[in-house]
Amino acid sequence: MQRKYIRLLESILEPAGGFFNSRELAELSGISPRTVIRYIKELKERAHEYGFAVHAMRGRGYRLEITDREKFKTALSSDSDEEVAAVLPRLFLEPTCKLDDLAELLHYSRSGMSRVMEKAERELEGQGFRLLNKPYVGFFINGNEIHIRNYLYRLLKNMPLENLEEKVGVREEEMEEIRRYIDAELFRRAVDKHQIDEGLFLRYMLIQSGRIRIGKTIRTDYFANISQTAHLLDDIAAAGHIMKLAGCAKGPEADGEIENIYLALVYRQAFYQNGLVDTIDEKNLQFYQDLTQKAFQRIKANYKVDLLHDDVLVNGLILHIASNFSRYLLGMETENLFYNDVLETYPTAYYYAMEVAEEISAWTKLSLSKYEISFLGMHFASYLEWNLKSKQWKCAIICGGAGPAKLLESS
Repeated sequence: MQRKYIRLLESILEPAGGFFNSRELAELSGISPRTVIRYIKELKERAHEYGFAVHAMRGRGYRLEITDREKFKTALSSDSDEEVAAVLPRLFLEPTCKLDDLAELLHYSRSGMSRVMEKAERELEGQGFRLLNKPYVGFFINGNEIHIRNYLYRLLKNMPLENLEEKVGVREEEMEEIRRYIDAELFRRAVDKHQIDEGLFLRYMLIQSGRIRIGKTIRTDYFANISQTAHLLDDIAAAGHIMKLAGCAKGPEADGEIENIYLALVYRQAFYQNGLVDTIDEKNLQFYQDLTQKAFQRIKANYKVDLLHDDVLVNGLILHIASNFSRYLLGMETENLFYNDVLETYPTAYYYAMEVAEEISAWTKLSLSKYEISFLGMHFASYLEWNLKSKQWKCAIICGGAGPAKLLESS
C-alpha cells in the first residue's frame, strides 16, 4: 500500500473507534481536507482487499473498522521498494536526471525504468513533492526545501556516513576537520558530545552541502525573528565555519545568511537541546506573545471559548512555543509517548492545540506533526483538569530546558 494512504489510515485509527472529520484528518496526516476526501474514496474501492472498512456519518466524519487484522497489518507494512530507494537519492542530489542515465544505473530498459519512475512519482507525491520531467532536461523534484532535507535524512539515515560523504562531494579530510572543530567548540562550552547527536548533525550538514551544490537553497524570511538572538549568534558563526570547511559556503545562488541560520539551528538541536537553556529577550518575547494571542483568538472564533484570562495557561504556552520554535522552523519532531492519552482523555485539548498549530504554521510555513500538536495539547489538558476539578491524570506539565513539554506520571 502506498505511504500516502498509510498515513491517513493511521490517523483514522488514532481515536480508537471514534469519528474524525476531513479537516481533523487533514491536520493529523499533513494533507489538505480535499485530498483526504479523495484518498478515502480511493481506499474504499480496495478496503476489502486490505482488511478494513471506512464508515462515513454526516456531521461526524469517518470511522475505521478493521475486518481482517492480518490483512490490515500486511497493508500497513510499508516495505521500501529497492528500485525506488536506489533512484531517489540521485534525484535529490543531482540537478536533473535523464531516463537513460537512470536506466543505466539499474541496468533496466527504458520501459522498465519508466515503470520505476511511476512508482517513484507516487512515493514522492505521498511526501508532498512533485516529480517533474522536462524534454531534453530530465527529471527533477519540486517541493519545500526544508521538507526535502528532512525526508532525505530519513531516506539516508542508515547509509554509511562515508558513502554519503562521497555522494555529496565532501572529502574525508574535510570531515575530519569538521569533527575536530565541533569537538573544540563543545569542549569550550563544557557540553558533552554523544555519537548519535554528532551523527544527526553530520548527516544534515552533508545533505545541506549536497543540496547547495546543485543550487537548491532555502528561500524564506521566517528565520528572521530568531536570527539576532544572543544565544544563536555563536552558533551561526560556528555553522558558517563548518560550511566553509565542507566547501559549500559559496554554492550556486546560495543565500549564505539563511543557510547559516538553518545549519546553526540544526547544530543547536543536535548538541544543545538538552543542555543550554535559550534566553528570550524582550523583542522576541513580544513575537511569541502576539503569536499566542492570535492562536487564542482562533480558539475563541471557532469554539466560542475565551481562554486568554488564564495567565498560567497563556504564559505556559508562550514559553513552550518560544523554546520549541527553532524546531518548528526545521520541521523536526519529537515523539510524544502520551499522544494517545491526550487524544483519548481530552480530545477538546487536542482541538484547541490544532488551532495553535495552525497559527504557528502560518508563521513558519511548515506543518506541525501530530506529536508536536499533542505537546501543545498537554497545556490545554492541564487547564481542563484544573477547571473541571476531575483528576483523570496524576501529572505535571514542565518544560525541560529547551526541550518540549513533558508529562510526568506520579504514583
